[in-house]
Amino acid sequence: MKIIRDSIVYLAGDLISRSIPFLLLPYLTRTLGVEGFGTLSYYQVVIALGLIIIGFSQDGALTRYFYRYGKHGIGSLIFVSLVQATIIYIIATLIIALLSNDYIFLYAIMAAYSQSVLALFFASQQCQRRPGWYITIQLINAIISAGATVVLFSMFQANVSNRIIAMVVANVISLLFSVFVFYGVQRNGIKISLRLFRSIFSYNFSFGLPLLLHQVSFFAKGQIDRIFIYKMFSASALGVYSVGFQLASILAILLMALNKATVPYYYEHLRKGLLTKEKVVTYTHWSFLLIPIPVALYFFIPNKLYAFILGIGFEDAKYYALIFSLAISMTIPYLLLVNYFFYHGRNKTISLCTITSAFFYVAFVFLFSQYDIKYVPYSMVLSNVIMVAMLYFNLKRCKC
Repeated sequence: MKIIRDSIVYLAGDLISRSIPFLLLPYLTRTLGVEGFGTLSYYQVVIALGLIIIGFSQDGALTRYFYRYGKHGIGSLIFVSLVQATIIYIIATLIIALLSNDYIFLYAIMAAYSQSVLALFFASQQCQRRPGWYITIQLINAIISAGATVVLFSMFQANVSNRIIAMVVANVISLLFSVFVFYGVQRNGIKISLRLFRSIFSYNFSFGLPLLLHQVSFFAKGQIDRIFIYKMFSASALGVYSVGFQLASILAILLMALNKATVPYYYEHLRKGLLTKEKVVTYTHWSFLLIPIPVALYFFIPNKLYAFILGIGFEDAKYYALIFSLAISMTIPYLLLVNYFFYHGRNKTISLCTITSAFFYVAFVFLFSQYDIKYVPYSMVLSNVIMVAMLYFNLKRCKC
């Protein structure tokens, strides 16, 4: 079946391309050290926030446009989205330049801008079911990012700014290649007028605005803990905490790869009536049986292996990886539920659930951080349970 073949291609390609940053992880931990890696994690928070503001859920708007209206006009939509992102990037850069003298912030916003634009082309390849091009662009980006990091660290200095510059270089080269593929090889055209520009801009705005709080909620759940730890404890503590999360995020990469491969068919089956609300509820029940499996895998990895691979000072990474793997495992029922709401355009329902869970998450982080950093990861576990429960009961009541 095509769905199985495409899923295997997406999964294999995603795992190969994503494995490159993880192979780079021991190099970063050893060259930057515990404190340097913690500082890098702090600036990655800035990049994540920049992606929300500059990206404005444009890749999601493109995906929905394609499945609602087809391929016609997708080239123009990407062009307008690029212009929109560029305007926001310029404004954000000017604000940062006026308010801060920290040049690394400027590099971080540049990384967020290039990554948000690149996400549009990733979405376009996924929509058109071109896994080959999708994976090729991913591999180019991952290889150049890792290679540029090693070159800059070797020729100049192993520091945070050079790591972020390497990310920008990789994004720009990948973006240029994506433009060539999309507009040159695949011959997607641009037909633009003032009226069409305003129409697409309005579409992007109307799609992205309700999801802004949804995205901010995810930012809070994925990044606010790092700000608390960086400010209340130390960069070294954040370094160990962050590397534990990154090790657990291997599971998140696997789940998102599966989601990217299957969501087009998920939507198609919904459209044809082959997948119903009742079936989604049933599959969600069964998905809870899968949650303990990855947690058990992390449990059996010995502490000494973490220290051997990552270097001195990272011995406690196992504890955080274990707790985070439990939290990330909740993504399995979450994706089954949230994709149903995305298809039916119930963005307000999604936002309500994510905002509520994010509120609880921030409250838990604040509460647990008053006692000990080791309690902080449980904030993600509890908030994810709340989010999945809210989506589940909303689906049960939903008449869509």
